[in-house]
Order: sequence, then structure tokens, then C-alpha cells
Amino acid sequence: VPRDKAELDHGLGQVELSEVYGCCAKVTSNDSTPAQKNEDEECPDKTTTTTSSNNSLVFSPTVIGTMPQFTQNQSLRTLQSAVEAWKGGSGTWPQMSLSQRISAIESFIANLQQKRREIIKVLMWEIGKNYKDAEAEFDRTIQFIQKTISYI
Repeated sequence: VPRDKAELDHGLGQVELSEVYGCCAKVTSNDSTPAQKNEDEECPDKTTTTTSSNNSLVFSPTVIGTMPQFTQNQSLRTLQSAVEAWKGGSGTWPQMSLSQRISAIESFIANLQQKRREIIKVLMWEIGKNYKDAEAEFDRTIQFIQKTISYI
């Protein structure tokens, strides 16, 4: 898969990946005093340098990842697919028996567990959890779903 495209399994074709930027600030001091970043300073669209009497602060936007971006047409097709699947309450899911729904959820859990490491990494990157906490959140979520099924 090319770095600028992502293929989805939902028949929507290629999805553009938009770059996600973070701000990298490098503080240098002209004397032995440690430089401090002013909390009100924002990361600019391009590399800039701010200089005070003793310090230079260099801000530069840095690509920290990518995220998929649907086109308007792809978004509308996805919405239409959901509307058709619901069919005013007479679609596939609403008409399934309880045991069929439970089977579908158990299959979903199995697919999630195959992607456990990937999901844990996403939790770490997107919401800043450490590995142990992200792992615990994933496992707790799976246990919650399984416990809910056992009560049905």
C-alpha cells in the first residue's frame, strides 16, 4: 500500500491519508541559563525562531503520523450502506435472532483480539496511555463484552 493511500475492506476504494502534525520546539540559550518556553506560544505553520535577550526558541511543525480521510462521496456511500442495512428496523441486524447477534459479536471480539497489539499502540499514540494502561484498557473492554454476553 503506498504511503499516501489506504485500502479499506469496505469496497470504498482508495482513501487519502492526511498528515497529522505535532509541534517540535527546540529551546537554545545564549548563556548558561536554561531556556523556558512560554505556554502561550503556538506552533506556526512553518519553522520560525523567536529570540529573547538570552534565548532562541525554534518551532517547527513535524509530521507525527497520518490519518485516513474519506471523500464526501465515500462518506455518503458509507451512510447509505448503514441506512440500507437498518431498513427501518427490517434489515439484517435487527432481524437476526439473539444467538446470531451473539455469534456476530463473538466473531467481532476474535477479530479485535487479532489486532490487540495494533489497538494498544493506537491507544498509546492517540490518548497518551502508557503500554501497561493501554493493554489493561483493551483487556478490560474485551472482558466487559464477554461478561455482558454471559448475562444474556
